[in-house]
Amino acid sequence: MDTLLLLELTDNLTEALAQLEQAKDDTLATLDAIDAVNEALIALGGESVEAIVTDYTALLKQIVNDEINLFESKEKMQDLEFAVNALNNEDVDEDTKSLIMEALRNATRQIAVARNFVVLD
Repeated sequence: MDTLLLLELTDNLTEALAQLEQAKDDTLATLDAIDAVNEALIALGGESVEAIVTDYTALLKQIVNDEINLFESKEKMQDLEFAVNALNNEDVDEDTKSLIMEALRNATRQIAVARNFVVLD
């Protein structure tokens, strides 16, 4: 591989890694960036990496079913925020959108009850 090509491919990898760093809270952008990193790695003669996609379904269902109380578990509140941010795109199916809305509704109710507000179901 000649030096100019190697420099160009290295620049492509650097740009793809920067794109990946900027896309950390956007699932689709992260997947696109991982594709760009993989293309650059393969062009340089390396191996590709696999995307790690977090499934937030269990967390959302636990919030809906009151198995997790977000007022008592601040780290789970942060997990809910990550889930909403990660799933906030057009590719999310209607069932998942509905589950997110139910989890947010129940999380709000949990916090209101914990702060002694009257909640009408």
